[in-house]
Amino acid sequence: MVEFLIVLLLVGALALIVVPRLRGRGPRNAQDAAVGELLVTGVSPRPDATGEQFVTISGVIKGPTVAEHVVYQRMVWDTADSWPSIGQLFPVQYSVKNPDNWVMFREQPPVDYPSDPQYGAPEQPYSSPNPPYSPPNPPYSPPKPPSNEPPYQPPRNQGPQEPPPLH
Repeated sequence: MVEFLIVLLLVGALALIVVPRLRGRGPRNAQDAAVGELLVTGVSPRPDATGEQFVTISGVIKGPTVAEHVVYQRMVWDTADSWPSIGQLFPVQYSVKNPDNWVMFREQPPVDYPSDPQYGAPEQPYSSPNPPYSPPNPPYSPPKPPSNEPPYQPPRNQGPQEPPPLH
């Protein structure tokens, strides 16, 4: 029984380490993602070594849902490619809910299929065939005809009165 609990504990610890690495970075689904631009404001120096090296990039993301959001990230970069420089613009995909969760593209971002000419025109916003809702009018009450009677006035108190006779 104790051996089973130890194995279960080890499997749980391994899952806590492996699952976040398998999920990767960036937004989880397309509805949660937006495409914007990263303006590089800081970059680590280029190492002398060749091949893939770590680079730390800081910058400002600008997109449809954020005006300016400061971000930074450490990533792998091949030194054979041009090293990023301050002032350079890169397309990025970021989470609408958390702009700190972003992925940089070295080429153009993926095509959004609904606006791709191969798949037809982009969808138009939904417009209802019904007119917009307006509250109902108050119930109809016919106008009162004019009367020649004077308005009702309650009787004046004339002192004590005798009760009506009982039969």
